[in-house]
Amino acid sequence: MEKLLQQIELPVTGMTCAACVRNVERALKRADGVEEANVNLATERATVSFDPSQVDVNQLISRVSDAGYGVATATIDLPITGMTCAACVRNVERALHKPAGVLDVSVNLATEKATVTYLPGTVRRPDLVKAVEAAGYGVLDLSSAAPAEMEDAERAARQAEIDRQKRLVLIGAIFTIPLFILSMARDLYMASFAGSSMATHILNGTMEGPNPSLNWLLWSGFPFVFFLLATPVQVIVGRQYIVGAWKALKNRSANMDTLIAMGSLAAYIYSVVVLLGIIFGWQIGDHVYFETSAVILTLITLGKLLEARAKGKTSEAIKKLMGLAPRTALLLRGDQEVEVPVDDVVEGDHLVVRPGEKIPLDGIVIEGRSSVDESMLTGESLPVNKSIGAAVIGATINKQGRLIIEVTRTGGASGGD
Repeated sequence: MEKLLQQIELPVTGMTCAACVRNVERALKRADGVEEANVNLATERATVSFDPSQVDVNQLISRVSDAGYGVATATIDLPITGMTCAACVRNVERALHKPAGVLDVSVNLATEKATVTYLPGTVRRPDLVKAVEAAGYGVLDLSSAAPAEMEDAERAARQAEIDRQKRLVLIGAIFTIPLFILSMARDLYMASFAGSSMATHILNGTMEGPNPSLNWLLWSGFPFVFFLLATPVQVIVGRQYIVGAWKALKNRSANMDTLIAMGSLAAYIYSVVVLLGIIFGWQIGDHVYFETSAVILTLITLGKLLEARAKGKTSEAIKKLMGLAPRTALLLRGDQEVEVPVDDVVEGDHLVVRPGEKIPLDGIVIEGRSSVDESMLTGESLPVNKSIGAAVIGATINKQGRLIIEVTRTGGASGGD
């Protein structure tokens, strides 16, 4: 059987000469499943052909690291739309792992974001977006927006989802409430004649009896009215669940939409069959469950509306918390202290934090001693002592001594996320 080989380029760091090239090539070729490895010193890239069933990209990176070199990686955050449960998280993670060059994926359902670690130059953002969309979900397009515009776009997308679910709940309630009332009234009325000759005529579908008109209304008229009320709910409100279940089925997986679609469709389709039996005189059943289908869809959509609102409030709270961080930092360049925008700071930079100032980004104390007010995160009013080697969190307040910290996290990853 012919091997299905995959080719990938690793951006290798730390090479200085031809000997380094040979070391990296030798390390890669020793890995099981690697057919060929060519390293270019000028471009600092290793082109590797390997069998993905025997070795993965992370193992190749480990081989390079064990040889004393590094592999450059990058991280990107993707705002995901359409996730509803833990199964959706697994589906998105599985989809994002498919493009070659993706090393690690972490999806957060609460913030609706996917953090992807990948090899620069081997995979692009459009490739990741395409993989997510193929799994049945969406990605907000914020690539060309400024930070303020990105927040506005994300807020607008969340509000649009809240408005959409609100409309669906309203539509569902308009049809479901009268459907439920009529259905329960019919059942209670028929139950009041349980065991009587009238109930026997009604259940048998015959027109004889003390009141043929009422008999026809209870037996045939009401179920048809139920059908007219339930169908808009099934088509309009239930569409999002049916579409979600179909996309999950195409990806050979299941999620919450699958359960909702199966439950509502089972009640609706069975009731349609029973209604056809009543109309054409088939002995199929004597009870329809249109109200069950409509109530399931309406109540679950109400839950989705409450969930969307809660996520929106959580997102706004996180943004306000991140807004507490300072916009500038005091960067230590040699013996000079230079004030720079926080966005220009990269991991590994050394920052000076004076007494009374906010710590710009997450980091490790490399010089100085002080106490830090972390109440904005922990709620604890008592300052925490910090010395060399202690971790500090962005947006917390340096109370006493001068600190020099080495930045460990930047951008949206900073601030105790």
